[in-house]
Amino acid sequence: MLEGNGRVEAAKLFGMTSLPCVRLDHLSNEEQQAYVITHNSTNIETGFDDGILFQELKKTTRF
Repeated sequence: MLEGNGRVEAAKLFGMTSLPCVRLDHLSNEEQQAYVITHNSTNIETGFDDGILFQELKKTTRF
């Protein structure tokens, strides 16, 4: 799942068993990582999720 974890958890609290979603299966792994980082940065007013950002940056770093 690239995003929507909070939405899924909220839905569970309300007893929902399904949610609409958009599949992004056509994206490469690098595109998925870029999407997660970009999506995370759009929340700049509310702050980054540093844990997720660190995980994604760590994946993209090549040694």
